[in-house]
Amino acid sequence: MDTLRRVLLLGMVLATASLTTGCALLFSFPPEATSTRERLASLQGMARPPFDGAVTIYWDKWQIPFIDADTDRDAALALGIVHAHLRLSQMELGKRVAQGRISEMIGPFGEDIDRALRALDIGKATPAIVADLPAATRQWLQAYTDGVNHYKRNLARPPHVMVVAAIDNDEPWTIEDSLLLGRLGSADVNWFSLFSLLEQRSKETWPALWQRYRAHQQQGEPSFKVGSSDPPASQPVKHANKTDITATLASLLEPFMRAGSNSFALSAERSASGGALIANDPHLGFTLPNLWLIAGLRSPSYHLVGMMPVGVPIMALGRNKDIAWGGTNMRQWSSDLVDVSVDVPMTEQAHVIERRFLWDSDATNRLSPYGPVLSDVGVLPFPDDKAFAIRWMGHLESDEVSAMLGVMSATTWQELREGLKRYAVPGQNLIFADKSGTIGQLVVAWFPKRKTSYPKDLWVDPSTSDASWSTILNSDDLPYIIDPEHGVIASSNNRPTDKPPTRLGWNFPQNDRIRRLYQLLAEKKTWNLLDLLEVQSDSYSASNRRLRDLALTLVDTQRLSVSARAVVRALKAWDGFYRIDSKEAYVYQAWLIAFADAFYDAIGRKDEELFWWRTTFLAEQMSLDIRSQYKRDRKKIQDIMLGALEQSFPYLSDDKRWGDIHRVAVGHILQRIPLLGARYRWDDEPISGGVETIFKSSGSPLTIDEHASSFGSQSRHLSDLSDINANYFVLFGGQDGVLNSANFMDQLPLWAQGKVIQVPLAIAPIRKQAIYTMTWAGRNRP
Repeated sequence: MDTLRRVLLLGMVLATASLTTGCALLFSFPPEATSTRERLASLQGMARPPFDGAVTIYWDKWQIPFIDADTDRDAALALGIVHAHLRLSQMELGKRVAQGRISEMIGPFGEDIDRALRALDIGKATPAIVADLPAATRQWLQAYTDGVNHYKRNLARPPHVMVVAAIDNDEPWTIEDSLLLGRLGSADVNWFSLFSLLEQRSKETWPALWQRYRAHQQQGEPSFKVGSSDPPASQPVKHANKTDITATLASLLEPFMRAGSNSFALSAERSASGGALIANDPHLGFTLPNLWLIAGLRSPSYHLVGMMPVGVPIMALGRNKDIAWGGTNMRQWSSDLVDVSVDVPMTEQAHVIERRFLWDSDATNRLSPYGPVLSDVGVLPFPDDKAFAIRWMGHLESDEVSAMLGVMSATTWQELREGLKRYAVPGQNLIFADKSGTIGQLVVAWFPKRKTSYPKDLWVDPSTSDASWSTILNSDDLPYIIDPEHGVIASSNNRPTDKPPTRLGWNFPQNDRIRRLYQLLAEKKTWNLLDLLEVQSDSYSASNRRLRDLALTLVDTQRLSVSARAVVRALKAWDGFYRIDSKEAYVYQAWLIAFADAFYDAIGRKDEELFWWRTTFLAEQMSLDIRSQYKRDRKKIQDIMLGALEQSFPYLSDDKRWGDIHRVAVGHILQRIPLLGARYRWDDEPISGGVETIFKSSGSPLTIDEHASSFGSQSRHLSDLSDINANYFVLFGGQDGVLNSANFMDQLPLWAQGKVIQVPLAIAPIRKQAIYTMTWAGRNRP
């Protein structure tokens, strides 16, 4: 009966879709390709924007804009127009995701996700933030908002994606919307690990698994050590101061969340040019349009180029004339799961969920003094007999926009650090380099001052949470490093430092990337930007190479068949790199799966295999488990090894390489919607790297079949501080979010080939590169 009901509902949805949209949802697609000049001419043909002074926007062939404005207000207004021109659909989609309004776009399929997002209330703090904004920040955000709305009012017709998603273009953009998108990108990346751990907690193996997981976390490599003179990867300090719904939710939020990255800087002494160098490669969802937008601007307060989160008028990474910055997500311990089952006062919050094609649906969730009660949602793996609230730093009032505006205009690292005290989420390992040759790392976030060094369980009681959150630390209270004596600082989402005043995180990745970065950067004395670009493309996995080495010691050579010997030779030949054309990496993957399946099944811990893969610790945990089990029953482990070698032989004899199975899908974010998503996936390409290589390409299942990597190194930035024009960027995709635009995915070949685009800071080369220039005189000028 339940199946019949679902079929009837699906039929109603499809029938209504056809009738209400004239079959557009099912059959329409954008018109023929639009050239860069046609796209820009359509923008210039709009009504004159309400600029106070003169404004010029220079556009290069990639549709990368540089805004030159007489006033800061005009610069922000022009940014709003530029963002809306390039990414209006993406902004509107992201806003509705953050608000829990997915059902308005795709119908009842999104209702469970909407309930979870409404309960989570990502934008809870935005009204208070808006109310207390400094005057300059408010003017900046309002001007940006005015620019977005100017574009929306003068748009001849909404973009295809907005039509498909039934997005009303008459709904104005607001300051709150930009702040909400900022909070969406600040969502706690630990939540999904928490949900995965909750699934394990109900099992008999939980106490041992939790102990193993904690042990891995205790061994996390810091980027720098307080008071140490150890060589990399442990740097000295010169200045130191104080269910399926879960998977769907993760998949939906992944493109918006700034969850990973590599960032590193080298001092002037380590640079061939004599200027400090910086390199950033953010790790986010492989989806189109890219989360980032490349832009530059000059106004009285700002002169910079960089990468902007779409819908938010800040440069999250980039450089001005004096200083460059980037960073990685800190995996900040910004949330407590609080047990509110007993004697905790509650209030209720009611929601009306509008569902496309169907009637509205009512939803209710409870609020506690500790935050929304997520266990009420019913789609996350909480124990049935308890109630849990999420206490998140992002629900507190902070001011990241003002902090980042301060970064954008900073001339020294001291100014950089001073402004960041207002920055709370997402926690950042902020790497910087300046024109004097100085480099460093700041630990930027707000933290409860917890007394525990590591969570004893997945949740805490109210009194423990209250004790922690009674004192909030900011970046002024946290260690930092300036000019490490080895001339290198790097971060790969690893532990920032070894001696913070409170525990900074509980869910750091394993150490492959950070150790590999320091290893590579120690191999020669001087570097240039081309060298750093090669580092960003590195696909070596030390933990898997070590597991391979250990596995070969398990081989009983007296019992090997001809086919097993051939696989052993291939494994020995593997150099640890996940290159697209590597046969050996492909064979290693086949062996890894065959061995892991049989091994964890044999020791009665089959459920753990996928858990360790998702947490990036599979190779390390398997190495520990193999050594332990080998001591107990040597022959049993040798038998498993022989079986895995035999199972791997067919993969040795076929014609496939790593890139034949490890792919990246080229598709719009709409590819994630039910039923029609396939229309928005156009291709897939081979991709190098793996789960914890510097060039990261993860998010795929543990499989030897063809699979799509959904998350990884999807953009790059490099700057040489000796030359204000030596700035280079590239995106997975392109600048333009309009389907079939010439700049929708024109940067893909560059990204795939490890190439970048120069984005100068001086006006003369900007003018030279421009293929289209828009100029507006001031109101009082002819």
